[in-house]
Amino acid sequence: LRALGEGDSADARRVRAGIAAATAKAPRRGLPIVVIHGLDDGLVPISMTSDRYVPLARKAGAQIAYWRVNKAQHFDSLLAFPDYRKRYVPLLPYLFAAMDQVWEHLEDPARALPQDALIQPSPRAEAPLLREQLSIPAPPGR
Repeated sequence: LRALGEGDSADARRVRAGIAAATAKAPRRGLPIVVIHGLDDGLVPISMTSDRYVPLARKAGAQIAYWRVNKAQHFDSLLAFPDYRKRYVPLLPYLFAAMDQVWEHLEDPARALPQDALIQPSPRAEAPLLREQLSIPAPPGR
C-alpha cells in the first residue's frame, strides 16, 4: 500500500490521480450551502469530513450554514428498529427544511439564508416523531 501512495509505478500514479480527483474542492464563491451532519455518526466521522470542509468552503467565499444535529447518525433506515428510534432522530427532515430555506432565499434574496445551528432534538419513544421534537432551525428573522 505504501508503494501505491509513494511509488512511481503506473498503478501508483493511477491511485494518486484517483485520490486527487475525489478530493473535496472549495465551492464557487457565493454558492449557498447548508451542511447537515449528525453528531453521533460513527460511519462518517464529523471531525474527518464536515468539520474540515466547512472552513475550506467559507475561506473560498461560500455562503455556508453548518447544522450539527445531536442524537443523529448516518442511516435513517435504522430508525425502524425500536432501540434506534429511542436514541436517534432522522436527518432527512433537516435536509428538507434546509432546502426550503435556501429556496426561499433564492426566490426572494431579501430573505436570509440559514444560519449555523447546534440542534438539540428529542428522539421519540413509541409515538410518531413530531416536528417539534426535531428542533429544526427557523429561518433567520422569523
